[in-house]
This record gives sequence, C-alpha cells and structure tokens, in this order.
Amino acid sequence: MTILSVLAGIVLCVVLSGFFSGSEMAYSACNRMRLENEKEAGSRRAGLALFIAEHF
Repeated sequence: MTILSVLAGIVLCVVLSGFFSGSEMAYSACNRMRLENEKEAGSRRAGLALFIAEHF
C-alpha cells in the first residue's frame, strides 16, 4: 500500500467517526415532545426519529 492510500483511509475513518458522533449527539439531545407532536400530525420522519431516539 502506498502512503497516499493509508492517509486516505485514515481521513475517511475520521470523517465517518465525526458523522456518527454527531448523529449520536443529535438523537440524545432531541426534543421528544416535539417529535411526538410531529408524528401525530402525520410526519413519517418524526416517527422514525422518535423510534430511533427511544431505542437509542
């Protein structure tokens, strides 16, 4: 392997780690009451986000 491919792999891992850490913080800090209200109003996205937040 070349040094460039190793460096690209490291950068990719750091970017993915940041993405998943941000997602985890977003689900742990979400307003569940607002998601429940949006779900009752018919939002499928809010229903999915609420499901993920409750099973987090």
